[in-house]
Amino acid sequence: MHHFSVISSLFSASIAICLMTLLMVALTHRIKQDDAPYYSLLLLCLSTAAYQACTWQYHLSTSEAEALYWLRGQISAAIIGLGAYGWGFAQWSRQAFPRVWLTAICVVSGVLLLANMFAQYPLRFASITGFVPAQISEGGKFALLSGEPGSWNYLYHGFGVFILIWSLWRIQSFFRRRNYLLSFGLLMFVILQLSGSVIAVAIDAGQVHSVYLSGFPMAFLLLFVGVAFALRLTHQTYYLRRQIVRRQQIEGALSALAKGVSSQSEGNYYRQLLDNLLSLFSMRMGMIGLLDPSGQSVTTTLAIDNGETLENFTYSLNNTPCENTLASDICLYTDHVAEVFPDDQALQHMGMQAYVGVPLQDAGQKPVGLLVLLHDAPIKPREEHLKVLHVFASRASAELARDKVEANLRDAAFTDALTRLPNRLGFLHQLSARLEGSDEPQLPAILMLFNIDGFRDINRIYGHDIAELVLLEVNHRLREYAIDGYLLGRTGGDEFAVLIVHTSPHPAPLIPLHWEALSVKLGAPILLGNRHITLQTSMGAVVLPDMAESASEALRHAESALRQAKQAGKQQYRVYDPVLQKSQDRKEYLERLLQQALRDDQQLKLFFQPQLNANNECVGAEVLLRWDHPEEGPISPAEFVPVAEKSGLINGVGQWLFRAIIVQLRTWIDQGEQLPPQCSVNVSALQLADEGFVSHLLALLNRYELPEGLLVLEITESGFVEDMQQAIEKLHQLRNQGLRIALDDFGTGYSSLSYIRQLPLDEIKVDKSFVDQLDDPTNRGLIESILAIGRHMSLDVVLEGVESKQQLRQLIALGCHRFQGYYFSKPLPASAFLAFIKQHSDKKAPLT
Repeated sequence: MHHFSVISSLFSASIAICLMTLLMVALTHRIKQDDAPYYSLLLLCLSTAAYQACTWQYHLSTSEAEALYWLRGQISAAIIGLGAYGWGFAQWSRQAFPRVWLTAICVVSGVLLLANMFAQYPLRFASITGFVPAQISEGGKFALLSGEPGSWNYLYHGFGVFILIWSLWRIQSFFRRRNYLLSFGLLMFVILQLSGSVIAVAIDAGQVHSVYLSGFPMAFLLLFVGVAFALRLTHQTYYLRRQIVRRQQIEGALSALAKGVSSQSEGNYYRQLLDNLLSLFSMRMGMIGLLDPSGQSVTTTLAIDNGETLENFTYSLNNTPCENTLASDICLYTDHVAEVFPDDQALQHMGMQAYVGVPLQDAGQKPVGLLVLLHDAPIKPREEHLKVLHVFASRASAELARDKVEANLRDAAFTDALTRLPNRLGFLHQLSARLEGSDEPQLPAILMLFNIDGFRDINRIYGHDIAELVLLEVNHRLREYAIDGYLLGRTGGDEFAVLIVHTSPHPAPLIPLHWEALSVKLGAPILLGNRHITLQTSMGAVVLPDMAESASEALRHAESALRQAKQAGKQQYRVYDPVLQKSQDRKEYLERLLQQALRDDQQLKLFFQPQLNANNECVGAEVLLRWDHPEEGPISPAEFVPVAEKSGLINGVGQWLFRAIIVQLRTWIDQGEQLPPQCSVNVSALQLADEGFVSHLLALLNRYELPEGLLVLEITESGFVEDMQQAIEKLHQLRNQGLRIALDDFGTGYSSLSYIRQLPLDEIKVDKSFVDQLDDPTNRGLIESILAIGRHMSLDVVLEGVESKQQLRQLIALGCHRFQGYYFSKPLPASAFLAFIKQHSDKKAPLT
């Protein structure tokens, strides 16, 4: 039984070796998603342990069925182990085309595993001839199956031999890398494994009665790997401990330095940095200096000696340790620095013995300054402290770079790039400092805002370069006019500001004098080559502090006065008028409210003013827009329509109006409501001139499919006199799509019959002014003429502004048949208008 116990122990030891190696691999390496070699090594450890366990259980089997079970498991473990070995070895030896290699191994291994699992017998045999217990000395026995080998057996052994011979060839890659110990170990493994494979073949053939030994060489390889990983683990542990100690030292130093340096305020950043460095190095003096453009001297931004801040100074770099610092990574003199540099008078005067300096560099590694620590006794700096010095030198460099960037940004933000005058923001900043920066009473001043008349023409005619030269000349002349205490600025493209401070308590009378003087100076011809350019300017003025309480208000009031001057014509000036400004503020306020009203779709409402015929029937209505603001209340169209036209919002208002009326009419039609034959909507000249007006309106009509003739567009004469041909083309296009066209306010404009004849009209609406003067025989004759024109041109004629029964009777006597006015009804909301239609649908009696 002695030999039997030894064999059993060997199998147990080999299994333990495999599991120990698996644990070593897992502890030594953190497995990552792409670490295929380590996965394959883990799989090899598990499959080898399974192979040895199945082999020993196979040899201990007491029946043929039990032996077949364990033999099938042994072969499966062997196939998996060979695949894992082949894949892992390919990775470690840097096999070309690893994906192809892996695919091939997986395919062969998969085929063999399937055959081993589903064949009648394990791959070693095609048939079983018997179950033979073999005898070991001293009574021990082990089981062996006997049978005929088949083709799968040859393929199985061939796969293993191929992997081993291939690995024998790949060992040379480790040898070339001079990894002789690993090469020797792998060579011994391959030789032993090949020997084990030969013995296994002999056992299968019945020529040798022994246990399978193929798992032991693999266990030997894994033992070799386990020892290697144990050594690696020991090395990594030592390395990590060393790194932890160093990191703790550096973190302690950084913590000591970073205490208080976390504040990034410009005023104390450098002070805190130097204080902490001097404390860490136990040194007396420190300084941060910036290199001048010549590179020959340094000017300090901060110098500290014994805790006291020194006045900044400039010193030459020649024959000083600072000169060496600029050319090195770090300059360190632990003792006798004054003796090494006898020409450095500062070192001699202060009696310094130790010097530590590092350069401050920009992003391109170019020196821009120095960080220097000095002491009057020898020093012994620690290595980690020197590393920390580099860290904070980098931070100081970054802070200097940030300061420079901020200065550049500040200059770009507050200074005009062309004239180098304060730009609008810079001028406001300086103006604010003068007006609001002191508690003392402000001296009276005049703020004048100049604009070059026709500067766009100069830019267009002469080009951008010449226009810039003109601006530079204006800048030059303003600088010549300005004296101490004046503030100049370029607040816009061709706009300049001048602030003149006066000691007189009433500077307003001086505005015309300054205007005249500056007009003459700026109006002098500008000679640019063979070009003579003469400028005209407009000016708006504000008296401070009487007319404004803040810088922004002062500039806004000056701009308002400038707009008033430009509206009066060229070469004009105006002083700020609060009444006009109030009117302008109201318009701007209404513009903002109107923008909001168009967005929220709740404030604008449709109203309808009925049109009746002589039989008291409702034959139409004019759609009117009303604005009911939640805070301002009703806002008159006479107030907001001009604002909309001037601001460009009129197109948006028109789109809202047409969409609302078309949707409303479509809704009434779908609900079966009784409608008038037509509804009229006013179209302004700006709407008609808009390129998208026709397409937008036709798109709405096509979407909601209104009956032809239901919608009437009322066009005033001013809507087409500027571009009559284009207006006529658009009106024809709209009329061809089923819209009716009416000429509104007829008789108040040009009323030329020659162009009226060309317009695609369906009706004309006579202005209210004619109705108001019915007592005038001449006026009544004009109305009769208009009615005659309507009859001859087959146009309906509507008389607007009928407000009394007397007017109605007179108009009917003149032959009028359609009327509109407050006598019949004021403009009504939608629900009231429907009620009005029903009320007048059955009234057939004449109005008189």
